[in-house]
Amino acid sequence: MKRRTFVAAAATAAALMTCVNSVQAADYPSRPIQMIVPWGAGGGTDAVGRIIASVMQEDLGVPINVVNRTGGSGVVGHSTIATAKPDGYTIGIATVEIGMLHWQGLTDMSYKDFDILGIVNQDPAGISVLVQLGL
Repeated sequence: MKRRTFVAAAATAAALMTCVNSVQAADYPSRPIQMIVPWGAGGGTDAVGRIIASVMQEDLGVPINVVNRTGGSGVVGHSTIATAKPDGYTIGIATVEIGMLHWQGLTDMSYKDFDILGIVNQDPAGISVLVQLGL
C-alpha cells in the first residue's frame, strides 16, 4: 500500500507541474482527469492504470477516468497521449512499445514526444534460446 500511495503522490505532483500557471495550480484539480491507456481493457497495462487511477482518485478527490484507446499496435493510444492538451487533465500510460513503433514504420512518434512523469511499472523481459543437445 505504501508503494501505491507513493506512486499516486508522485503522479499527482507531476500533474500539478503541468498546469499552465500558479493560479490554475491553486484550484487543481477542479474537474475529472482522463487517463489514456493505449491497450485493451483487462490487460497488464490496463490493470496498472486502474490501480494508479484509484489511488490518485482517493488523493485528489476527483474522478480519474481510465480510457482504453486501442488500435494500430499501440499507435492510436500513444498518439492520443502525445497530442493531448498539456493542461494536467489528460495523462497516459506510455509503454515500452513507443521505442519500437518508429522502427516498425508505424509512426514518426518517439519517446521525445512525451513529457515523462515517472516509471510506475517495470516488467522484466528476456530472450530464451532452446538448445537441443545431441545425445
